[in-house]
Amino acid sequence: MRSFVIRRHVALLVSAIVVASCEGESANSSAASAGRSATAAGLGAAWRPAAPMATPRERHTATLLLSGGVLVAGGFDGSGSSIATSETYDPARDSWTSSGAMATARSGHTATPLSSGKILMAGGSSNGSPVGTVELFEPATASFAQAGHLVVARTDHTASLLASGQVLLVGGRTGDGTSAAAELFDPATGTSTAVAPLSHERWGHTATLLPSGSVLVAGGRDKGNVDLVTAELFDPATRAWTAAASMKHGRKNHTATLLRSGAVLVAGGYDGGAVEEAELYDSSGTWTVTSPMTVSRYRHQAVLLSSGKVLVAAGAKSGTDDTAAGGIDTAAAELYDAATGTWSTTATLALARRWHTATLLPSGSVLVAGGSHSASAEIYDPMDSPLTVCPPSAEVAPRAAIAFVATGGSGVGYRWSLALDGSGGSVDPVTGAYVAGATGGVTDVIQVVDSAGNVAAATVKVTEALSVTPATASVAPGASRSFTAHGGSGDGYVWSLAANASGGSIDSTGTYTAGALDHVVDRIQVTDSAGNVAFATVSVGHELVVTSGSSVPPRGTLQLTASGGTGTGLVWSLETNASSATIAGDMYQAGAQGEVVDVVRVTDSAGNTATHSITVTRCVSITVPGGSNFAPEAQHTTLIATGGSGTGYRWSLVTNASGGSIDAGTGEYASGPTGGVADDVQVVDSLGNVATTQVTVAPWRLEGSGGCSSGGGGAWTLALVGAAALLGRRRRGRKWPNHAGAAVLALALLGPATARAGGFANERLQPAAGTHDILGVQSALVPPHLTPHAAAFLSYADEPLRLTAAGTRRAYLPGQTTLTLGASLGLYDRFELSLALPFSVQRTGRSGLRGTAASTFSSTGIGDVLFVPKARVYAGSRLSAALAAPITLPTGNSDSYLGQGSATVSPRLIVELAVARGLRLTGNAGVTVRRSSEQLALKVGSAIAYAVGAEAPFRLAGQRMSAVATFTGETQLNASGGDPGLEALAGVSWHGPLGMAVTIGGGPGLSNAYGTPRYRVLTALTFGGATAAPQDQAAHELQSRPVAEPPVVAVSVVPNKPAAPPDEGARLLGTIHFAFDKAVLRPEALPVLDNIAAEARAQPSLHLYIEGHADRRGPEVYNQGLSERRARAVRDALAKKGVPMNRMQVRGFGETRPLDAAHTLKAYARNRRAEVLQEAAATARNAP
Repeated sequence: MRSFVIRRHVALLVSAIVVASCEGESANSSAASAGRSATAAGLGAAWRPAAPMATPRERHTATLLLSGGVLVAGGFDGSGSSIATSETYDPARDSWTSSGAMATARSGHTATPLSSGKILMAGGSSNGSPVGTVELFEPATASFAQAGHLVVARTDHTASLLASGQVLLVGGRTGDGTSAAAELFDPATGTSTAVAPLSHERWGHTATLLPSGSVLVAGGRDKGNVDLVTAELFDPATRAWTAAASMKHGRKNHTATLLRSGAVLVAGGYDGGAVEEAELYDSSGTWTVTSPMTVSRYRHQAVLLSSGKVLVAAGAKSGTDDTAAGGIDTAAAELYDAATGTWSTTATLALARRWHTATLLPSGSVLVAGGSHSASAEIYDPMDSPLTVCPPSAEVAPRAAIAFVATGGSGVGYRWSLALDGSGGSVDPVTGAYVAGATGGVTDVIQVVDSAGNVAAATVKVTEALSVTPATASVAPGASRSFTAHGGSGDGYVWSLAANASGGSIDSTGTYTAGALDHVVDRIQVTDSAGNVAFATVSVGHELVVTSGSSVPPRGTLQLTASGGTGTGLVWSLETNASSATIAGDMYQAGAQGEVVDVVRVTDSAGNTATHSITVTRCVSITVPGGSNFAPEAQHTTLIATGGSGTGYRWSLVTNASGGSIDAGTGEYASGPTGGVADDVQVVDSLGNVATTQVTVAPWRLEGSGGCSSGGGGAWTLALVGAAALLGRRRRGRKWPNHAGAAVLALALLGPATARAGGFANERLQPAAGTHDILGVQSALVPPHLTPHAAAFLSYADEPLRLTAAGTRRAYLPGQTTLTLGASLGLYDRFELSLALPFSVQRTGRSGLRGTAASTFSSTGIGDVLFVPKARVYAGSRLSAALAAPITLPTGNSDSYLGQGSATVSPRLIVELAVARGLRLTGNAGVTVRRSSEQLALKVGSAIAYAVGAEAPFRLAGQRMSAVATFTGETQLNASGGDPGLEALAGVSWHGPLGMAVTIGGGPGLSNAYGTPRYRVLTALTFGGATAAPQDQAAHELQSRPVAEPPVVAVSVVPNKPAAPPDEGARLLGTIHFAFDKAVLRPEALPVLDNIAAEARAQPSLHLYIEGHADRRGPEVYNQGLSERRARAVRDALAKKGVPMNRMQVRGFGETRPLDAAHTLKAYARNRRAEVLQEAAATARNAP
């Protein structure tokens, strides 16, 4: 019982929190009204008596404290003497308590509430004498303390609390009469400071703090007894006064109320008689006349109510303006509605009065106290809203509790009762706490009456009584069954067994388990949080179970069976229907959705239920061995069906875009001739389950047959470079430096790209016949002026084009043999022009291939003519650079893959490095610009071209040899879906007399790009350019720039006669020796060169022959170039000394003419030389 009481209190607390949220809303518009009728504005407003003060008083002050109480202080007593006492009103208890006395008795003073909660009492009159002291009231101790002095003692003044915390005191009457003085009192320091005075002295005026922070002073009477219309504004920032617009009517002893809009309502006052006029001062600084009051009055009070309306109460309506005697007071009160600008009457006070106070209480009511020497007090209840009950309606369970709240009406004195009590409930007459009775399914009515007799009501629907589902059940011994509680309080259900014949049990969730005894009855009980009780009956027998099978294929059927329970009245249903199954009677048929579980439920005549899961097996599906991509006319695959009924599969083609076929019984599918399409295959099993799949017949596309995929050429290139390094050993058995091979490998491993092809020149090997080119990779070196060169290249490319679709590949161009004839010519030691014409013989192209655009193409023909202009742009001692712009002319047939079908241009940069021991590396990079062409799903357009080549000289059996290797590549700029064209070649060259060289080589394709063969073999025969070895390019640069290298040569001076000239008839003018592997002069050579130059200048007909030589160390080809560079170095030095270039010829003899045949350092030093001879040596030295 104790827990039930606790739960009821908790419910009341929760309901109180809920109803608090609807306070202030108009929740019961239909509430009945009883008692006094409301006026149009008052809505049943009323005055009610409050406890009287201990002392009669008028012209006192009343100030709202932070505690909610009201402090009344000073004033005149009934005999007309000033009072020092004070008292505080407690609205909650309707009682007054003494609050101590001021040090100075005073009336007509001001009371200003400060932010600290203290009250500042300033000025006033003490039995006719103006007061200049200031006192502070401390609410905590209910006592007064001296706080300072005013600059001017005054009464009938105004006091305004500014935002700064200072108090502005203005005007009033002093010992000298009416005053215009103003001062600021600082409560923090207890000091007062005079500020600028008013422009017009006044008393009986009003002062209103505006939202802007300024203070509006309006009306009052001046020292000439004129009731003023003027108004002034005080600016706290400047402490200065400015004139404001004048009122429409002069007045004193009026009221000024700041409205919510920021406007100031000035009402009533005295101007030779009581005034009824009212006017508004707005934020624009103008006065506007509003509706007059219903009663003329002065010395009244005005209060801004919480509704926004203004209550004006009591005052004097006739008599003199400065004494209370002889006048007629009024008890009338009225309300000003700022929204409509109109006045309306409201309830009348019990006592007519003037010089009273009116204070707005926290409850919204107004306390009027004193006035006309009275101690009485009254409270005004606005009744701005009708009496309502929150919530206006509610729904609770039997015995449940809820709290109701009344708002509006008079706001006080609420009394509660039950107007209708169908449930047998109760309500607390004071708090409104309601508790429903035990009867459910009924409605109670709650009623409340306020102190003014207004009535409101709320309805309470008491919900259904507590019940248990199922109310009866049958279970087998030891079986379980879940019970559910409904209604009642809706929570806090507690389960128990009221009767337990089977020895069963029940848990907190309502799950009941029968005991071992059968053919007995147990009784289940549930109690809710409100104490309501309900019961269910359980018959303990055999448990109901489903005995049917547990799996069927999609669309399959199953007979449903059950045992136990009552054995009769079985009703079958689907509790979970994932397959979209149906049940007809006891026959279950699965839906088309497979791999799901359906759950069937059976219920017997006693309401016992059992469930059973049926697994619907996998739907029919199709498996395509090897994947669903086929080549046209290329594949026969037997499709596999599984799932569904597992029998009776029948195959068909729903769509047949390729022109293929399928065996209806076996599912063997054959793709048709049309590629780039899809066929839809369907299979249906014996139950009508259907599955479809799509097979794609890919289009044929062209590609090459290289052995590696994109980016896979690194291993081939590494092997080729390694082979070149092995072949490039020096005669003395020394290996070339490792960094040379690393450089070749780095240039070879360019990133992969994509390519497209069609109607194009298929042959990727396009040698330009340059003098120093390496297997078609262009060199940065150029031959001497007018040096010719001829070349013939014969290559065979195996399967450079093939067809591919869905992993199936067929040879399209099985083989291509190309003979390229070319020639080149050196010009001015800086340029080389090359011309090459290819002639191809191809194995028969594939024809009659259905589903493609291919047709028979020509097996022989010429290719595009290649013209290559090349210009050397830099030549150093080891590094050279050139620019070339290979151009092809459309002389080949593009339909036969012999030509591009349009002119192309391939600007590129060529860089070459001469490494020690004669090894040289050359690299090409550029862009091939050509018109795009497309065939068989491949597109060929402009591309980035790149290549790297290496040559390593060596000797074999006394013969000059060299190992060569290249790596070439091309990446399409406007294509996708293919590999970059990558190919690697390696070979060996034999260098014979007269510039003849024979090269044999080959290599693999490294990608599947168009034109890339599986492998290529080639041979080349070149002629010409024998006088300039590939390593001589630095000498060309020395012809055009001064010698700037450090001096490293040794010079032997020979006077103007021959010293053992090497040939008859030659006159040796001088011999200059060089350091090892150097061709640079030093200052010691200047005397010899000066003598030779002087003689040449003296004999204008004298022609000089300068012959360079090298020792036997190093490759022969390299030494040939070194000897020529040494001869040119001497020639350039003589040219600087005034010897014309056209009178000098240079010649290099390499290591072929040693002065000393010994293999000693001394012999080597003698042989490293350049000899300057007279013209007679020309004939003798023509032979190499």
